[in-house]
Amino acid sequence: MNLGRVPGSTGAPRLPSILVKQRESLAGVAAEVAASARALEVDPAFPRPYVERVRAATGWLGVADPAPDDVRHAALLLHRQAAVGLEPPMAARDPLRRAVKQLVRRLVGWYVRFLAAQVGALGQASARLGLAVATRTERLQAAQAADRAALQGELAVLRERVARLEAMLDCDNGDTRSPGKPPPG
Repeated sequence: MNLGRVPGSTGAPRLPSILVKQRESLAGVAAEVAASARALEVDPAFPRPYVERVRAATGWLGVADPAPDDVRHAALLLHRQAAVGLEPPMAARDPLRRAVKQLVRRLVGWYVRFLAAQVGALGQASARLGLAVATRTERLQAAQAADRAALQGELAVLRERVARLEAMLDCDNGDTRSPGKPPPG
């Protein structure tokens, strides 16, 4: 980002281009930020070890962009989102609103906590089901891939054997054509 001075101004800093281009698409902004980051990383004074430690420590905070049919990611997202806050915020600007919120919480809070606990339990159970389905699906896909590879290997062996047998049959009949060519019609 460029925080230089606007030419002809009284010294007020120029706003970063990211803030100025509000109507630009998010992809364009992301590309601009990535380009700026790459330019900064080229500098020999760039604190690479520190940045790598920060990236490793905060990697789980990143926004994941999974495939639309990624069952495991959907289940993990459900697991993260299934937690329901049991206590609403009591902060208010004036004492009367705070008192009303506390009164409502005392009157119906027990019921809301009960419902929140049930919804949270349902969300956690759904997430466990999703993770079990994802694990099972991944295991079946791995088994299917292994079976497919084994069948491809067996098929290759059988093709080689048939070609060898055809070649032997052709040699026994005194045919001089090369193996694998069809007989003259």
